[in-house]
Amino acid sequence: MQQFKFEVQTILCKANLSADPILLATVPRNFQIPKELIKAVNLPDTTFSYDNDAANIGSGGPNIESQDPQISELELQLYMTPELMQDLQDIFYTYYLQSIETTNANGQMMMVGVKPKILNKDRISYQPLSSFLKTSNILVKILDSAGNIVRVVNYYGVYPVSYSFGNLDYSSPDVVVGSMKFYFYGYEITNEENALAGNIGKDVLNSIPSLNRGSSCKSMGDY
Repeated sequence: MQQFKFEVQTILCKANLSADPILLATVPRNFQIPKELIKAVNLPDTTFSYDNDAANIGSGGPNIESQDPQISELELQLYMTPELMQDLQDIFYTYYLQSIETTNANGQMMMVGVKPKILNKDRISYQPLSSFLKTSNILVKILDSAGNIVRVVNYYGVYPVSYSFGNLDYSSPDVVVGSMKFYFYGYEITNEENALAGNIGKDVLNSIPSLNRGSSCKSMGDY
């Protein structure tokens, strides 16, 4: 049996949250979680069924059905460091910035946003920013036993829905493992050269009205 390895590349948005209100470049800064801190990736179930009922009277032909994308969830298990703890919080807040406005700062068009106030047991529903979501990807690269990339699973339209810092235990010598979970709008399996060059993801995201109307969009659970 062939042994496969993997590596994960994250293309996420992370703002500088040290100021309030927060100044953001019109094109959000891409942030990559260090590969060496990614312990594992829990891929969502992907199920396809093919129903060939073309011979039935009144049939429109064969049908292909896939799993409901509303419950598609991708989880990264992460070796925690103090810096990564801060990064996870900043990544999460970036996608849910409030009161987004465009302004001119020193001749450069900038976006201004306010950090959301998320309290313990908060029941407020925030919606992710469509402009950030449309530029976010998680690439799962499948390697063969020689270390060559043979396939890339490109998850597009990615945004975070939760994160955990793990458990601190003085009695355990183990490294603390946290996690971050993401929803995504779709995925494409391709080779390395075409991982980010394909148009399928762009076409899908551009075809969804809520992603192209206003600054915020519905979350996957709102559909």
